[in-house]
Amino acid sequence: MKKLKGLSLILVCIIALGFMIISCDGGGGGSGDYAVKYEITGPKTTATFVNYRNESGNIDTINNASIPWDKTIYVSGKYIGASCSASFSSSGGTYIAKIFVNGKEVASTTSSSGHVSVVYVID
Repeated sequence: MKKLKGLSLILVCIIALGFMIISCDGGGGGSGDYAVKYEITGPKTTATFVNYRNESGNIDTINNASIPWDKTIYVSGKYIGASCSASFSSSGGTYIAKIFVNGKEVASTTSSSGHVSVVYVID
């Protein structure tokens, strides 16, 4: 009987430890820490403006941004929206907007209209 109680106690401890590990890493449900990198490239050396979603979830605007342009932000939580766009004074050529999460490219858009934008939701 003592042996059974000892095994039960060990099993309860293992289960409790498992729940603590799951809650510490965000439960596997998409929460955690993310490095989000935005990147804009194109044939022009300057964009009229670049918009991107910052760490607080607000949109920041950079006027007369040098191209190629990139910005890395650090965010945590669930259901984080990442977006960036750029507008150029004229069309022609290929403009590319990309989003990377923790070093992996997760979204990319190509345009020749003089405006390019890309959106990605981390869940």
